[in-house]
Amino acid sequence: MNIFEITIQRKYQERWPVVVEHIKPGQLVPIRRQGILNINGEDDIVSLRALSSQSRKYGTILGKTLFNDGIRDAFIQALTSLEDSKNTEKYLHVLLYIEADDLKELQWQKLCSPLDGDWDFLCLNQRTPFSLYIPTITEQLFPAIGRRDLQALVVAASPSGLGKFQLEDFDVEVAVDSIKTALGDIPTDVLAKVDGAIGPPTLDALMQCLTNNEKYYTLIHFVCHGKLLSDRETALYLANDDNQVVPVNATTLIDKLTNLCRAPHFAFLSTCESASNTVDVTGAMDGLAQRLVKELGIPAVVAMTEKVSIKTAQALATTFYQKLRVHGNVDLALSEATAGLQDRYDITVPALFSRLGGRSLFSDTPDRPLTPKEIKYGWEYLQKLLSERAPTLSDELDQQIAVLNRTLNTETKEALQEQQQALDAINTICNEVLDLSFPALALGTEPPAYDPRCPFRGLYPFRLEDCEFFFGREQLIAQLQEKLAQDNFLPVLGASGSGKSSVVLAGLIPALQSQQPNLQMAYITPTSEPIAVLQTSLSTFQDQNFVLVIDQFEELFTLCSDEAQRQKFIEQLISLSQQQKVIITMRADFWGECAIYPKLKEMMQVRQELIAPMDSAELRRAMEMQAAKVGLRFEAGLSNSILDEVQGEPGAMPLLQHALFELWKRREGRWLRCQQYEAIGGVKMAISLTADAVYND
Repeated sequence: MNIFEITIQRKYQERWPVVVEHIKPGQLVPIRRQGILNINGEDDIVSLRALSSQSRKYGTILGKTLFNDGIRDAFIQALTSLEDSKNTEKYLHVLLYIEADDLKELQWQKLCSPLDGDWDFLCLNQRTPFSLYIPTITEQLFPAIGRRDLQALVVAASPSGLGKFQLEDFDVEVAVDSIKTALGDIPTDVLAKVDGAIGPPTLDALMQCLTNNEKYYTLIHFVCHGKLLSDRETALYLANDDNQVVPVNATTLIDKLTNLCRAPHFAFLSTCESASNTVDVTGAMDGLAQRLVKELGIPAVVAMTEKVSIKTAQALATTFYQKLRVHGNVDLALSEATAGLQDRYDITVPALFSRLGGRSLFSDTPDRPLTPKEIKYGWEYLQKLLSERAPTLSDELDQQIAVLNRTLNTETKEALQEQQQALDAINTICNEVLDLSFPALALGTEPPAYDPRCPFRGLYPFRLEDCEFFFGREQLIAQLQEKLAQDNFLPVLGASGSGKSSVVLAGLIPALQSQQPNLQMAYITPTSEPIAVLQTSLSTFQDQNFVLVIDQFEELFTLCSDEAQRQKFIEQLISLSQQQKVIITMRADFWGECAIYPKLKEMMQVRQELIAPMDSAELRRAMEMQAAKVGLRFEAGLSNSILDEVQGEPGAMPLLQHALFELWKRREGRWLRCQQYEAIGGVKMAISLTADAVYND
């Protein structure tokens, strides 16, 4: 981060020393310059105050007292460094710390600086996000937060009885709607006399909200009247339960806030032009803002230092919160918001009082402990992801979540130790399943894309729609294509489990369609009514280019008991094959049933393709390519263990596919694990357990 910190020190020998430090990104030792504020005593200060209504003239004179000689040179050099091609930093965060108490009441938010050869408002230049810096020692009260911890409370008060304080009513509903729109997706509650509010804009309701253990309001936005009293005390005009005006002085407010365990991280103090011209509002909000930062240590407060129009206040808040949600830098968000409103007469009214030192209000980088909200978001997201990517790990995750639920809001040594152990266990699950750390997931990093489809068919044959997962039979498919090109009739025979249906449906048909994109498939199994099934299928494809596939041809003998119908079906089939391509699949042990039909026997003897079970090389290619298709990986040694077990089995492919399917159900992200393979008992036990389950059902 590129920081230009200016400190105006206490008066020494009737002069105010000025020290600037320019800290470049990655640079440990700052570039330091010293100078003197060019103000000669109280007379100059009085003269300057007289120009307060002339913002640009006031700011220019104030700027020339500060940016003179070495201080000016240091500032221009810092700006010039932004143009260095090696510098990725686009902004120079300017922090102005007024250590001298006798200068704090000057309107430093109007400070002009030498920009582009002219004197212009520092706060309106997007290259120089500007804040009035107030260092404090209360850091421990404000642990780092993330985007998910943003929770807003809007307090909008225009109660009855304002007239006796020379104040006018304003439209609370319009003001609240404007702020809620500006806050966007930040969860927001409202204290105001409007529909949907959780309470009235009273001091008691405010304190009840801020002491609520169920919600932690990190942002608070006030829309109400403010006034600087004769004793230099600030008053905010809130309401009582009867909606009558109640002045609340700053000391009372701060005393109550001091007792909070957790104060907001950010406050926006907004006043409007409904204050009468006879009322002195100058210094009301900025006086309170300084105290909130200095005495309570609130990291950042935006305040209206003078009377501001409703139009400007609403436009400012809208852009400010939109920008803040993007990057979290309060000074940059205010600079971006004011830059778009430079034509307004009151645009120099907003000021930022901050102890952030240019840092973001919230951070989504994993360089800090996760907050409870982030942890909860992370585990809820991980639960959802595990149901898709590693369902067998859900119980283990739930056990760790139970530990976190018990310990997150407990600060004992034992609880913190348990909490860290649970987070470590969850992080291990997250890394193994998502290839992403749990902190990164909790902070909003999207996990790598994942294909949840199961590429393994288990005991079912591969169908046309499964063709992208069918591998290992490329040579056989080429042979079948060649045979079908020579003759319209192709019987594909083999033992049970040899993969006849899969080769035809997921291998041969897609291969044919790649050559003839308009080729359709008419698919039937004979069933007990083979002629009716055939006629229905053919009627659907009468005028189309199609290939007829008769799967499980043995049903003609096992399910159809009508010999006349069987004979007629065979005759129609032979006749059809004279002008139409026909493929049948049949278990080889039914060859004898076909032999009693001479013409069918003759055609099958000449044209049949007897397929053998897949060998080890084909099985390896099939399983590994299937897994790779959806990004799955086998743990070292697992594929060899599986292949060793199915070696020599007559129905190796369905046994293999079933074991792989059971293993996929126990996947851990992209990994198929040896431990899970052992849990299902290997190939033979997997099929045995499934058989038992089917039998018992």
